[in-house]
Amino acid sequence: MRQIELLGLKLQDHSVREAMRLLHEFVNDDVCNKIDFVTHELLLSASENPELAAYIQGTDMVVFSSSDILEAANVAGRAREREIESNLFLKGMLRKLAKEKRSIYLITSSEDDAVALRSELSDINEELRFCGGSVAEAVTADMDSIVNDINSVIPDVVIIRLPAGMGEKFMAVNSMKINSRLLISLGDTELKGLGGGYTGLRSFIIRRLFKREATKYQN
Repeated sequence: MRQIELLGLKLQDHSVREAMRLLHEFVNDDVCNKIDFVTHELLLSASENPELAAYIQGTDMVVFSSSDILEAANVAGRAREREIESNLFLKGMLRKLAKEKRSIYLITSSEDDAVALRSELSDINEELRFCGGSVAEAVTADMDSIVNDINSVIPDVVIIRLPAGMGEKFMAVNSMKINSRLLISLGDTELKGLGGGYTGLRSFIIRRLFKREATKYQN
C-alpha cells in the first residue's frame, strides 16, 4: 500500500493482492464498507469540490481506473500499470462474488443503464447473482426509498453506476443506514472491452485535461 497525493486528494494505492485481501475482509465484516472506482473525471471534479473530495477520501478503498492516474502522482511501476490496464481487481472481485454466491443489487441512473450494467458485469462473469435494483434518475432522486428497498432485500453487495459524484455522495450519506456488507461505486469506470465509460474524443480530452492539471499541481 502506498500513500499518494493527486490534485490535493490524499489517497492510498493498493496492489491487486492487497486489494483482494481487503475485499475478503469487507464481505465478511459486520459493517458496510465502501469501495470507489476512481476515474480522471471524478478526480478533476473533486479537485474543485471539497465535499466530493471528502467523500472519496472517506471510502475504505479506492481503485484507480487507469495507470496514467498513478503516473501523474509519479508512483507508477510497470507491474502495477499492467494490473490496472488489465482490470485485474475488477475481474478478481467479480470472480470472488460469483464463487461465494454473493447477492448483488444495482443502482443506476435509468432502466436502460441497469440492463446495460447487468449485461456488462455478466459478460465478465456469467455466474453473478443479481437480486434487485433501483433507478436514481437525478440528484433529487428519493434516496430514502432506495435505501428502504435495499434493506428489504438485504443484498451482500450494492454496485452503483451513477454520474461522477452521485455514487460517492450516496455511499457517504447512506452507508450507515444500509443492511449490506459492501457498497461499490463504479462511476464512469470503463468495463474493458464492453463499451463502458467514455471513449474516443471525449476520453482523449478528459485524459489530456487531467494530465495538465495534475502536472500543474505537482509543480
